[in-house]
Amino acid sequence: MTESAQESLSIEEIESKLGIVFPANYKQLLQDLENSDNGWLKEYRLEDFNGYTEWSIRFIRPNSSYMDSIEAVNELVPEPYTIIPFAWSVSSGNWLVFDYRKSDAEPPIMYIDHEIAVVKEDAEECAREVNKTAAEVLEENLTALCGSFEILSSALQLQED
Repeated sequence: MTESAQESLSIEEIESKLGIVFPANYKQLLQDLENSDNGWLKEYRLEDFNGYTEWSIRFIRPNSSYMDSIEAVNELVPEPYTIIPFAWSVSSGNWLVFDYRKSDAEPPIMYIDHEIAVVKEDAEECAREVNKTAAEVLEENLTALCGSFEILSSALQLQED
């Protein structure tokens, strides 16, 4: 099924399902992408942003597959439905996520490096090997990037073809 044929979900429906409120500037960016030509195909980059560089970042479109992205991330984090993906890198497969564990108003931004992330299924065994809990191993999947989406969005650069 093509993305355009997938059932659209409003951002408010997603917020309601998850019991969260997305940052206003994130919702505005989603609206801008929806209203622009090929908006969902636009790619962004971060260059040496708090020590992190990423290319080909695309925002996740709020449609029927959005919850699939959330479920995929739930397999990598200690507290499901509190770490919410909003973008991913086409080039690396890494996730950019909101961390709602401590802040509902303006969640900090984290990233998950898919090359080193441990899935829940393997976390117990991995934890025994390094004398940690499974939750501690899963916590190591998350790397802090910045304090808010506003800070992140000011550093994003649109990639030109």
